[in-house]
Amino acid sequence: MREQVRSEMLVDLHYRKSFFLIFKLKLKNAKKLLLVLGLKFLEFLRRSNHSRNFVAHLNKMQKSLIIILLLFFNLTFGQEKTDPTESLISEFKSELNKKDISDFFVIKRITYGTAYIYDLNNPNSCKSSGIYFEMYAFWKNGKDSYVKKFDNCGGFNSLKLSDSNAIEFYKKNIEKLKSEKVKAYQLKPDSIGKNGLLYKNISSATHQPQRYFWFHQESKEFKNHFDKYNLTTEKENPNLNYKSNNELSIVKLNAICEEIIDEFNNKELFNRLK
Repeated sequence: MREQVRSEMLVDLHYRKSFFLIFKLKLKNAKKLLLVLGLKFLEFLRRSNHSRNFVAHLNKMQKSLIIILLLFFNLTFGQEKTDPTESLISEFKSELNKKDISDFFVIKRITYGTAYIYDLNNPNSCKSSGIYFEMYAFWKNGKDSYVKKFDNCGGFNSLKLSDSNAIEFYKKNIEKLKSEKVKAYQLKPDSIGKNGLLYKNISSATHQPQRYFWFHQESKEFKNHFDKYNLTTEKENPNLNYKSNNELSIVKLNAICEEIIDEFNNKELFNRLK
């Protein structure tokens, strides 16, 4: 009886954790998670000596499982239709190619789980059914550098920059931008258990600002990403990767660009194209 209860608790806990992970992870990772979850379910059922009890427990969980599946399919088919990120970048790339410009990069700023309020009186506001995001493209044409804003609803005007610091930093550190990755908020050093497995003690938080990058240099393209939460630390629970994360080129480039972006947004210099 104890083994039966223990099995039910483990499975119920596993599905509850997976439910929250599906929301937290990106769409592609959520698909992978659901596949792994299904495989683990079959493996558990094969090994369990309490298959009947397990199936009985699943009947109790039926409503929860249906809700999880419905939410997952909503994520799969809903977000893919409403997120125009890739098409906006592709169209912008084509526009630059017509001007014989092949080097540029794009920063996407998005915070999952937050609400965007549409302002009817603001022509720059965006009415979108998807999660609201902003993107900023940086490039150089001749001696001049520019930035252009995008969001779910399309593009804004291009603005000339007072210097080329962002573009020059990007070109100078292109190899580091490819390879460097921001590490998780780590509370304790990694340890190896008696079973030989590696254990990590990390911290995470929901509704944190995400930064996605697309880099284009001639025919080469690559991406990078980080969660801004991993750039923070606390006195009571210090982040062991705080210093090394903030010294990465991808983080420094983001800081350079955000200073420019925030200044232009505060001055309301970006205007939506009709």
